[in-house]
Amino acid sequence: MGRRGDDAPGLASPAPVLTGGRFGVPVGMQGARHEAPSPLRRVLSIIAVVLAWALQSVVGWLTLSSGLVAPLWAIVVLVGLWLAAALLLVRTARRQPLATPLVPLANGLLWWAAIAAGGTLLGWTP
Repeated sequence: MGRRGDDAPGLASPAPVLTGGRFGVPVGMQGARHEAPSPLRRVLSIIAVVLAWALQSVVGWLTLSSGLVAPLWAIVVLVGLWLAAALLLVRTARRQPLATPLVPLANGLLWWAAIAAGGTLLGWTP
């Protein structure tokens, strides 16, 4: 079984594992350490995510109440953008939780720009 020709025909030999790192760790896995975040960073991450969802809820309320000013087609587009931002918020919360408040801020600015542009360029009025 040690040489290639000794294997049974039609059976693949197992892939070799390259060892050479310290303590027999495979070569490609030496830098794959996952350190636990500090307690302060963990608390700040939780606060950032909760704050981001609160802000996203406010932007959602503003988006839905925009029906007093904007036509139905614009509300449908804004709700779609809000849902896309909510999905982005979930993804950001998992990967970089401290950056999550930026998502609802950008979504709120987008909502404001859309309503302001609609009022100026398209004549939306209450």
